[in-house]
Amino acid sequence: MSQENAEIVKRVERLFAAYNRRDWDGFFADIYSESDFEWAPIEENVSYRGREAVLRYVESWFEAWDEFQVEIEDIEIAPAADRVWVALRYRGKGTGSEVPVEGLFFQVSEWRDGKPLRAKEYTDRAEALEAAGLSE
Repeated sequence: MSQENAEIVKRVERLFAAYNRRDWDGFFADIYSESDFEWAPIEENVSYRGREAVLRYVESWFEAWDEFQVEIEDIEIAPAADRVWVALRYRGKGTGSEVPVEGLFFQVSEWRDGKPLRAKEYTDRAEALEAAGLSE
């Protein structure tokens, strides 16, 4: 693995560790631009742009959960190192229900200067790999 790709993997790991801790300063420290960062979650039909919009979405998302964590299962980096594909396992318990949920989703992020600029989530592995410019 190249040094550049190793740094990208470390950055992805730090991002999701900060996400799991709800450490938003730590999360945004590893992105390209707080004001330009764009996130398109699976459950929404819209993208959120900028720190404030992303945080409003994330905070409302976490209100529905007593517990919610993601775990990186796999990371692949496009040859140009401008897109990163991540397989994520989520586990949680809904607020008030205590019913455990678990599943797998995929995130493809666009990178600039070694940092993520945009991220989009997918439920379909092949679709996400294609979006990242990778193949199975």
